[in-house]
Amino acid sequence: MRRVLPLTDANVRNLRPKEKVYRAFDGGCGGLYVEVSPLGTKSWRFRHTLNGKARHKSLGQYPLVGLRMARDLANDYRLRVKCYSWVILS
Repeated sequence: MRRVLPLTDANVRNLRPKEKVYRAFDGGCGGLYVEVSPLGTKSWRFRHTLNGKARHKSLGQYPLVGLRMARDLANDYRLRVKCYSWVILS
């Protein structure tokens, strides 16, 4: 298994658009990644499982939501999913 290094604000700022959507994962917070669209939009997403199915939660767009806030939101959401997995979270 390959180790993913934690993202820095400079790493996220310097991500450039490509022909297809791609993801840059954050090694500092499991499941958190930034999705870069061909138009250059950078969106924070959090991947988790709920009832055995993979789910992706949008956390906001960069730079409106910075790296620290995205990590805080992902950790908060992870705790909510773990504690209340029987509740459907929106």
